[in-house]
Formats: sequence, C-alpha cells, structure tokens
Amino acid sequence: MQPRDGQECAGREGWVHEVKFDGYRVKAHKAGSKVRLFGRNGHNFTDRFPLIAQLLHELPAKAAVFDGEVVASDADGRPNFVRLHVRWTRSNTIRLWAFDLLALNGRDLRPQPLVKRQAVLQALLERFGCPAVSLSEIF
Repeated sequence: MQPRDGQECAGREGWVHEVKFDGYRVKAHKAGSKVRLFGRNGHNFTDRFPLIAQLLHELPAKAAVFDGEVVASDADGRPNFVRLHVRWTRSNTIRLWAFDLLALNGRDLRPQPLVKRQAVLQALLERFGCPAVSLSEIF
C-alpha cells in the first residue's frame, strides 16, 4: 500500500485500504490479441475464466497488466466464493474487480504512486465501458 496525498485512512496516516472480495486474485496480461490470467502461484487461470479473458480482449489498449480479483455474485449481488468455484467457467455473474494497473501499452507504471496508476486505470475502464470489469475503490 502507498500513501495517498497525506490523507489518514482508518486511523493510519499515509495508508490506503481496499475491499476484501471473496474470489480469486489474478494478474491479467493483455498483449495484442492474447489475454492470459494468472493466479497467485503463477498458475494459468485463463481457461477457468474465459468470459473475463474474452472481455479483456476487447479492452481499448494494445497491452496491459492488471492486478485484480475475479468474483462471482449471488442473487443479491454479494460476492460468493462457492458460486465462483462451482460455476467458474461461463457464469455471467462473474466479474473482475481491478485493483491496480501495472503496465499499459509497453509502459511500466509501477514506479508511479498507486493513486496515479488507479487514475489511469479508471480512465481506461471508463473508455472500455464494460460493467463486468470495474475499478475497486480504495479507502
């Protein structure tokens, strides 16, 4: 976590906090027409979440690397890990909550502060306009 313009978050100055989703943390790589999703241990999750891979293929960028979490929702819109595990291949209740944009079109964004990377990510996702891929809010 990185400081956010000196704001105090949850009693700790200079820290930001993210929502804990009940899903699979992934790093999503888009390079041209190829999209790959990797889990925490580096396992390829692309075949497990083809809908997310297909959506990211349409992203208005030549190349991008995201940090995020794939989440399935129940009938009330709440994250449900069991539903994700049981229906992870083609469920239309699956979405990607993006936490961070690590690279865009060949440019390494990691040296930038988190809030700047998230601003670039938000602008990219607004241009994309896909509700199944959303920016996760920080506090």
